[in-house]
Amino acid sequence: MLPIRIVSMASAHPEKVHSSRLDELLNLPHGTLESIGGVTQRHWASATKQSTLAAQAVNRALAQAQLSLAQIDA
Repeated sequence: MLPIRIVSMASAHPEKVHSSRLDELLNLPHGTLESIGGVTQRHWASATKQSTLAAQAVNRALAQAQLSLAQIDA
């Protein structure tokens, strides 16, 4: 078995959006999401934004570990 180790972790977060804005985007009556979940703000990202956030997190983790992408699985 090949040795595996985690040398770094990082994250990237999308912008916060008020639940009423998500109600609008999802064609729900105003206040629906807040009344269901009790949460007024949430992190929200489109599918395109999700891949951008993933790339940002990878780059941060590589920088923290002082590695290049070419060194992964080398």
